[in-house]
Amino acid sequence: QRKKSGRGGYAAIKLNMSKAYDRVEWKFLQEIMLKLGFNRRWVQLVMNCVTTVKYQIKINGDVTEIIIPERGLCQDDSLLLLEANANSAHELNQILNVYEAFSGQVINKEKSAILFSKNTKREDKEELMNQLNIATEGFSGKYLGLPCYIGKSKSKAFEYIKERVWKRIQGGKEKMLSKAGKEILIKAVAQAIPVYAMACFDLTKYLCDDISSMIGKFWWSQMDKENKIHWVGWDKLTKPKKDGGLGFRDLYSFNLAMLARQAWRMLQSPASLCAQVFVAKYYPNQNLLQARPRDGISYSWRSILKGVQVLQSGIIWRVGDGCTINIWSDPWLPRGISRSVTSQQGSHVITKVSDLIDSTSGTWDIQLL
Repeated sequence: QRKKSGRGGYAAIKLNMSKAYDRVEWKFLQEIMLKLGFNRRWVQLVMNCVTTVKYQIKINGDVTEIIIPERGLCQDDSLLLLEANANSAHELNQILNVYEAFSGQVINKEKSAILFSKNTKREDKEELMNQLNIATEGFSGKYLGLPCYIGKSKSKAFEYIKERVWKRIQGGKEKMLSKAGKEILIKAVAQAIPVYAMACFDLTKYLCDDISSMIGKFWWSQMDKENKIHWVGWDKLTKPKKDGGLGFRDLYSFNLAMLARQAWRMLQSPASLCAQVFVAKYYPNQNLLQARPRDGISYSWRSILKGVQVLQSGIIWRVGDGCTINIWSDPWLPRGISRSVTSQQGSHVITKVSDLIDSTSGTWDIQLL
């Protein structure tokens, strides 16, 4: 979406598998996991889960004998990225042919789709689509349940979440629920719908407040009367029951907490694939806590940086040997709000907490402190 100039264009292809569940060979799955380097014990555990399924079919009241299948696995569509030229199309066709031959799956070209960057020439688009035999250009907008691309309008990108919540609370039967029934519906359904997207994106305070307003109207409505008086403010309903509230979620605070959890995982597991990708792209020479937003970054990374801000408001170093903790800039003092040294460094040359620890006794150097 951001590739708007240059000679070569880019393409993204969303492949649709024909009857994906029925066609996955279990032997293929096992060999692929072993080839990727998974421990044999782990592979065996996974295969035990996959291959122990059994079926019985009921026909006219009579149950058939037990059927033990030899293939089948639920999976989602694949997303492929490539340069928009004839060579890429030729290579991709070869790869897909090999994949189909060995896995037993068949790609449904009629339901597959392709998306091009804005600088791709018309003739290159046509040639690529003809070679791949894909007729549909453009995506429906979501991949694995989340928006593929988020532009300037965040409310438009996440409008589908608001619509899903609205549909679940506006049915005729839902309006006739008791207060206890409404409470369960709100907590288990309405406030659970946005959680998946919240773990990846900042849904914005505006959208979260909009959804909370819809839920508030549903809570106070009675039968056919939707515009009833709200006798208690939403901020009080979001308090825990022991504090006089009903324990409803403050959606935006929950959104920030989910993003902070993502940032915490990256901080604790820097060797994870997700963390390595973000480090290489956005802060190769910095610590996660030092990373700052800038122009041209993805919305997912911008959202995680919101989570980093939440972490910074309460995170503190636990001192071990102190070699990686900066005395003057890092939060390492378990006191008050600042958690950092408030005095200026001045002419002091020591910078690490390890310099304040006696290397012989392993205790604080009181005189130096």
